[in-house]
Amino acid sequence: MKKILIATTNNINSNPRPNRMLSYFISKNYDVSVLSYHNTNGYNNKFVKLEKNKTYSLDKIFSSLKIFSLLDIFLKNKYKSNINNNYDIIFCCNIELLPYLFKIKQNAKIIIDLREHFPSQFNNIKWKIFNKNIHIFTLKNYVKKSDKIITVGKLISDEYKKEFGFDSEVVMSLPEKGNYTSELKKEYNKIKIVHHGVGLRKRKIENMINLMSYLDDRFELDIYLVNKNEKYYNYLLDLAKTKNNVKILKPVDYKNINIMLSKYDIGLFYLENTNVNLKYALPNKLFEYIQAGLCLTFSPNDEMKNIIDKYNVGFVSSNYDIKELAFKINNLSNDELNKYKVNSQHAAKTLNIDENNKYFDRIINKLLFENA
Repeated sequence: MKKILIATTNNINSNPRPNRMLSYFISKNYDVSVLSYHNTNGYNNKFVKLEKNKTYSLDKIFSSLKIFSLLDIFLKNKYKSNINNNYDIIFCCNIELLPYLFKIKQNAKIIIDLREHFPSQFNNIKWKIFNKNIHIFTLKNYVKKSDKIITVGKLISDEYKKEFGFDSEVVMSLPEKGNYTSELKKEYNKIKIVHHGVGLRKRKIENMINLMSYLDDRFELDIYLVNKNEKYYNYLLDLAKTKNNVKILKPVDYKNINIMLSKYDIGLFYLENTNVNLKYALPNKLFEYIQAGLCLTFSPNDEMKNIIDKYNVGFVSSNYDIKELAFKINNLSNDELNKYKVNSQHAAKTLNIDENNKYFDRIINKLLFENA
């Protein structure tokens, strides 16, 4: 039986992309282990505890000083674990783990998942001084040596090709098929809008809350928010209290997302276009909205707009003015809303995990058995 290691710094129980990979490998009867800080519950898999060495922060110092020979040493020794198996494939979900994984891989083939454009992961000065060079060094010296590189969208793939010269295969973050879908109605006395996700300051969730001040009284917004920053979360709670058509709710387990979303009519995501990652974002929620049969209402970020336009599952604003988006929402007719919902139901038949698994069947078989 082929042995596969999934390496992630995230909690695989609540992080959709690596969790789907775990489910896929298990469904194919591979001997699967998980290397992570967090134990993995509910699966018949092996868990390997990941830890940081005490000197791990030195990599940031050498990165800021651009002493790359010493940076390489500390990147390879940033983590430790009790791994003692010779794996056939290591699936790396986080770029920061890659140097360590190359150190311990033995004969394993490595797949790296570039789930975003890492050189522009954050905008703040501290991150640019201490972390950006680490990602660039890793991209140049380790990602290029990986046996397979995948990423989440075509435009990010093109950006990596332009900047670093390597090819990557697009595997979008497609969810499981939804069992529940939004109800079609002849008349909508109330139109229920939903947004769900992580409460990160860079996403400016407040824009979606402020948007509701410009909508007529048919519309209500529920935001299911993961609290990642207590100060910012409390700010959003206070802001929502000033609106009579906005509620901030606790997040649901992602396995119950389809049930929750199907109770709504419109899936909302307004994201400013301030860096490459935001410009080319193609988030889980877009496809989860489609699986729930919702009308999608988004800002005009390139990658998201391409999907919405291709499948005609909703509309985007023509610019990044929330008043312009509000105008479009207010003018949405019952027939248009139902049309977009029906189109989402059709698109859901294609934009689901089964499509991704076809890619992975081909990728894994090629790595495991070609020239064996």
